[in-house]
Parts: sequence; C-alpha cells; structure tokens
Amino acid sequence: MYERILYPTDGSEGAATAVDHVREMAGAFDATVHVLYVVDARHADYGLSGAFLADEGSGVRADPVPDDDSGMLGEGGDAAETRAALT
Repeated sequence: MYERILYPTDGSEGAATAVDHVREMAGAFDATVHVLYVVDARHADYGLSGAFLADEGSGVRADPVPDDDSGMLGEGGDAAETRAALT
C-alpha cells in the first residue's frame, strides 16, 4: 500500500513519538522512509554577502538528522534516506 513514507522531524519530543508509528508502517509495507530534518533559517548563518542566500544556506552547519532520530528507525537503515531543509 505504501512505498515511501515521509518522516519530517525537528528533533522534538513530538517527532520522537511519531517514529514508532513510522517504523511500524515501514515494516508492515516494506516501505522506504524519507527522513526530512527541518532547520529554522533564523538560526542559520548568513552568507558572505551579508544576505541569506538559498545556495549558501544549503551547507547548514548542523547534522542533517539528529543521532536520536536516525537511530530510532532501527536496523533497517538501508531503506531510509535523509534530507535537510530550511524553513
């Protein structure tokens, strides 16, 4: 039924609660989990130009996925992909 599952996380307690459901769904349907770590742009660095530019911000100085979130998905790491996004 599901081939891909999006798990957006900001590392909060609420996101940690959702990971159990994500793990169950992925296991039941043999689905790939896409982990999206959300970064608040207000806490990112400004570029050399003094303005925040999307391509300069793509190198956000943070771990793409907090260790806690990536480890919560369990041993099936082959079926997980991660991305970081600025908001």
